[in-house]
Amino acid sequence: MAYKCVSQKVAQAIDVELMSSSGGFSIDQLMELAGLSVAQAVEKAFDGSKHPNVLVCVGPGMYEDTGNA
Repeated sequence: MAYKCVSQKVAQAIDVELMSSSGGFSIDQLMELAGLSVAQAVEKAFDGSKHPNVLVCVGPGMYEDTGNA
């Protein structure tokens, strides 16, 4: 299965742009969209009848509790 990914630096730049006044998203909205995207990817990748339960573990991203948010 092929997938696309970006570097941490590019992902951070995307987040900054999306949360700017021109982007208009809050961190809560971006986190909700990220969760939805993960759920859709898992649903596409796994047969729900064979894998009815899935655990996804994620890290804090660039907004961990360091005061840099």
